[in-house]
Amino acid sequence: MLDFRPLASSSSGCAYHLSGGGAAAPLLVECGIPFKQLQRALAFRTSELAGCLVSHAHGDHAMSAMELRSRGVEVRASLETWDALGLKSSDCAHFLYPRAEAQIGDWRVLPFEAVHDCPGTLGFVIGAPSGERLLYLTDSMYSPFRFEGLTHLAVECNYSSEIIRERTREGTVHRERYARTVRTHMSIERLEEMLKANDLSRVEQIWLLHLSDANSDEVEFKSRIERLTGIPTTIAPAWGEPCEARR
Repeated sequence: MLDFRPLASSSSGCAYHLSGGGAAAPLLVECGIPFKQLQRALAFRTSELAGCLVSHAHGDHAMSAMELRSRGVEVRASLETWDALGLKSSDCAHFLYPRAEAQIGDWRVLPFEAVHDCPGTLGFVIGAPSGERLLYLTDSMYSPFRFEGLTHLAVECNYSSEIIRERTREGTVHRERYARTVRTHMSIERLEEMLKANDLSRVEQIWLLHLSDANSDEVEFKSRIERLTGIPTTIAPAWGEPCEARR
């Protein structure tokens, strides 16, 4: 059974732990927190990971990529992300290509293009060893794709258009930040449209990721998505419990 556990989910850092049941090694999605914190969050079991997916090169998603790799963890990302992180282009075994399925341990990963201002940003459809399919998408203004056969969603819901416009009028949010946010991150309104456009008939759980401290409302967002879909929805906390606390 697929188990999605946020270790961190905010602009300060993102990391998510996926286990798929049975003896399959777990998968890490993003590693955007300091390595020592990541080690603690993983109960010092980094060597047990099947690998780590990195969506793009921004530090809140990729901070510990090179340290994980130096310790033998298979870190996978787009060519553009690896170039930005300083990996030699000849090491193509770690590249992910949009819409080309890859195998990482017992996990099947289908990368696709995200709409962000960092070259090579990817989202992922992740096939678990147990047969479930997770859509992971963050740091994307919207998604032009439709997905089928999903059982779980972990998707960005960064801000409310109404809240961020009001904060900008008040001067709490600078206009430059407003302009970048609406071009590079997904609002609750865009997420609702995306959910309407996709087949959710098999989806069992939705996780909302990467909420802005200033421009979101956890209670409202959870309520809106559950009313729209009828699917249990959970807000990923900025900092989750370490893996050892859940055993």
